[in-house]
Amino acid sequence: TKKETDHLLGALNDNLTPAEQKELNWIIKNEQSNYVELQHTKALLQILWEFSNYIVKHRLLNIVYTRQDKKQVTHTILPKAIIFSDYYFYVVSYSQDAEKDLFFRLDWIIDYTPLEKKAGHSQNLRYEDGKLRQNIQYMTPGELITITFEFSGTVEAALDRFPNSKVIKKLADSVVIEAETIDQGAMMWLLSQGKRVKVLSPADFKAKMEQEIKKMLQNYTT
Repeated sequence: TKKETDHLLGALNDNLTPAEQKELNWIIKNEQSNYVELQHTKALLQILWEFSNYIVKHRLLNIVYTRQDKKQVTHTILPKAIIFSDYYFYVVSYSQDAEKDLFFRLDWIIDYTPLEKKAGHSQNLRYEDGKLRQNIQYMTPGELITITFEFSGTVEAALDRFPNSKVIKKLADSVVIEAETIDQGAMMWLLSQGKRVKVLSPADFKAKMEQEIKKMLQNYTT
């Protein structure tokens, strides 16, 4: 929220000399005054701190969660990592109900209660959130696949979007990139690149891209 952002900036500013404070305030004044908070307007600093401690202490929680369709559900979870991506904080947690790791948007957690019982050993294994960051876009779950696509946009931007990627072929006006990535998030980014992208493989992923493009076109032809 804006109140939390102003508080953090003030706390950081207190560590500067008066001369540095004056210089910094001049640099950030316009950004700070025009800052627009997100639509959920939910204060997050306290819940971030509490969930960080739950992760360190391997605490199981009962949570009440609002899904994207606005339906409220309950989960018993073991929080494993907190990740910030595309405006939102997510807590990666093992869900005992689903028996797998799920992503929960932190601002969609309505209520949470720590439990006394402990998680099983297999659930307590450290989550490799660094590896997740390398393979996922937009915090969208899916399957880990290796794709190849022809790209005529800014090559550096594509390689940065897919950290586990490389140029495997250079063409006259484009390159062919191979990337290891999560399929759903990758599709969202590739579609955003318009005619600069042509998926080459795997065949089933290419077919899904074609189907999605046809559905998009129908929005303008019906």
